[in-house]
Amino acid sequence: MGAKVDGSGDEKGDDKSMFNIVVHDKANAAKLYAGKYTVKCKLKEVTRYPGICSNYPLQSVHPTRDKDLRLAESVQDDPNFKKSLADDSVAVTEDGKGADGSSK
Repeated sequence: MGAKVDGSGDEKGDDKSMFNIVVHDKANAAKLYAGKYTVKCKLKEVTRYPGICSNYPLQSVHPTRDKDLRLAESVQDDPNFKKSLADDSVAVTEDGKGADGSSK
């Protein structure tokens, strides 16, 4: 889902991709890691092309230069993430909470 070619149809601007992080045991890759771990997610070198997501729709329709990709604001409200290390490009789970953190 997302905006139409003319830029309409995405009033909320809520297009998103979601991912899960799965950690496997170092000694046995077929087995999931049972211990506690911390996860750091960081978006690097994010583009700011005119438009939405890599210059779409056309600049004349949506001329902003917002980041083309960012972490959801919900990361800042998730108790499994360190609030002091959560913004639109970085999120770090609390110590030992790597398996519990999620962004919705």
